[in-house]
Amino acid sequence: MSKITSARCPHCNKEVLAVAVDEVNHILHLLVCLFSCGAWVIVWLLLSCGGTLYVCPDCKHYVKREGGVLPMIVAVPVLTFYAIVAYILLKVFSVL
Repeated sequence: MSKITSARCPHCNKEVLAVAVDEVNHILHLLVCLFSCGAWVIVWLLLSCGGTLYVCPDCKHYVKREGGVLPMIVAVPVLTFYAIVAYILLKVFSVL
């Protein structure tokens, strides 16, 4: 059962019953986690704790987000660290 909350849609400019959506593609993160031998699980957990996102049922625009501010603040440096490590590893192994 989906979570529903009452909110004002800024796009429609009317009071609606906004529906919660899951913005994390768990299948994709599972595949990346398996491909990276489990190293991606930290990023996956941080993104999964990102809070609840609600959309307008009429126009499908974002209405509001509840909770999850801190995990997104932490997720950006972690994702940057993983990107730098991946870049260095690609450079090292492409030279050999």
